[in-house]
Amino acid sequence: MKMYTEATISTAETSLTVAGLIQGSSWQAGAPFVEVVASLRPYLVVRLVSAVLMVASVYIFIYAIFSSLRGVRG
Repeated sequence: MKMYTEATISTAETSLTVAGLIQGSSWQAGAPFVEVVASLRPYLVVRLVSAVLMVASVYIFIYAIFSSLRGVRG
């Protein structure tokens, strides 16, 4: 599970870095705000998917901890 969480974190970090670089260079070039935000949509979708996977992994982790404390075998 640790590897799964690390992969989603690195995916989120990469998409945020690329989106930030695109956003900064677009604003320096004088592009309108609405066009810049529209061009970042694919990166924000990747960020959303990564965040959902991270939250899901936390819930799975919590479930596994409580299951092991209760002695439930899966």
